[in-house]
This record gives sequence, structure tokens and C-alpha cells, in this order.
Amino acid sequence: MDCGDGVYDQLTGKCLVCPPTFLLTSVTPTATSNISYQCVCPNDAPYVSAGNTCVSCNPAEWNTTTRTCGGCDITQIYNSTTKKCFCPPGTLLNYLNKCVTCLPPAIWDPVKLGCMVCKVSFYYNLTLGACVCPSDKPYISA
Repeated sequence: MDCGDGVYDQLTGKCLVCPPTFLLTSVTPTATSNISYQCVCPNDAPYVSAGNTCVSCNPAEWNTTTRTCGGCDITQIYNSTTKKCFCPPGTLLNYLNKCVTCLPPAIWDPVKLGCMVCKVSFYYNLTLGACVCPSDKPYISA
């Protein structure tokens, strides 16, 4: 059976594919478990975050309740050298302290710290901070 990036587990008869950042490892089945493969975090990122990704963290900075490192939001990455949270590349920190990506047709407003989307035929004016009619069609029809 083709399992793409995963592996076919003959004991369970199912394909197992791990989420990004996890490693697929083989396990010796026991009398109480017939699992022969499992997804685990690598040694350099041993903690499973609330966002279900493997993260690296100083054990003293790991919060077992929130499953975050250094008090960061689950969308952020903790830098143990600077002791600060930051957004992954290609994302921006919004007004809720979450890292987001504005997908088209949204546009990032650096004042409102959010992704703005306008109705069809309008565009977002960064200076005004609002959706407006284009200059060649300045009137709204009824």
C-alpha cells in the first residue's frame, strides 16, 4: 500500500504519517501495545507545543500547562538567547499578539496590526485605514 510520506503499519493495517517537525520511528510491539511505529519529536526539539509542533526550549522555560516556551503564544517562536518571542518568517504580529499571514486579497495594516479585507470593487487605503472606492469610480451605487 502506498502511504506517501508515511509508512504502512502491518500490525494495525493503517498508514501512519507524522505531522511536520515530528519524526517517524519504529517501536517494538509489546504485550500491551501492538503499535510498531510512532511519531516522536527529535532530540533537539523535544517538547510538543499546544500547536502540535515539536519545539526546542530550555526546560526551566517550558510551561507544561499551556505547552508553550517562555510565555510565547503558540503561533510564536521563543529565542532562548534573547529570551524573547518572535514570529516565524513570513508572518506578522497582530493586535492579539498572534503571528499571522495575510493571504490575498487581504493587506496588512501596520497601524491596526491586522489583515484587512475589503468588499469586491473596494480597495484598502493604508493612509485612511479604511476600504474606499477606487478614484475612477468614486461613488457607491444603490
